[in-house]
Amino acid sequence: MPNSQLGINDKVLQNFHLLDALDNLATYLGFTLLLLSLLALFPPSGLALAGAGTATNVLAARAAGLGVIGIVLMAAGNSGASQSNPGDSPPASSSGRDRVRRGKEYEDQLQAKLGGSGSFREGGREFDGSFTAGDGIEVWYEAKSGRFWELANENPKVMEKFKSNLGDARRIAEAGGHRFALISENAIPENITKWLAKKNYAWRVISKETG
Repeated sequence: MPNSQLGINDKVLQNFHLLDALDNLATYLGFTLLLLSLLALFPPSGLALAGAGTATNVLAARAAGLGVIGIVLMAAGNSGASQSNPGDSPPASSSGRDRVRRGKEYEDQLQAKLGGSGSFREGGREFDGSFTAGDGIEVWYEAKSGRFWELANENPKVMEKFKSNLGDARRIAEAGGHRFALISENAIPENITKWLAKKNYAWRVISKETG
């Protein structure tokens, strides 16, 4: 499936790991400050706070302040951890891992339906499969599934990458005497079909449910 999707998902996963690390750091720091405040207020072995009178009150106030800060940091860390808990993550249908799985399932269905071969690499690009058309000419294709069109219309970089990759794939296929086509699981948005027609790309929709 498209490399652009994987790149985005890798960045999202890296950001989640960073946030988890920061949450853990806040929790540990808060616990340390709370422990130090307790040691200052209640020294071991019956030792009293150094000094007396005003000095003692100042030290006690500072210790209490450290304790409050520690509690706040621990609460913030636990709150962030609960929000980034995998169990509270977005639905599987929107996760990067599920996109890859769904895309592979769709590619396998296309191979079973159209015949030919599954994904392969040629000329530095990966094609999702190939099949032989009725006139005997081999067609190499790029498959798009899931929410790809929605993502492409939302993110200009994804759209730009898609158009660039499609151009490279067609050039490589035609250089070897093959045709190139775009196959989609879902209906292709009108703005994209107009662009495909303008660039003379061949495309078709093969729904996963009708396979």
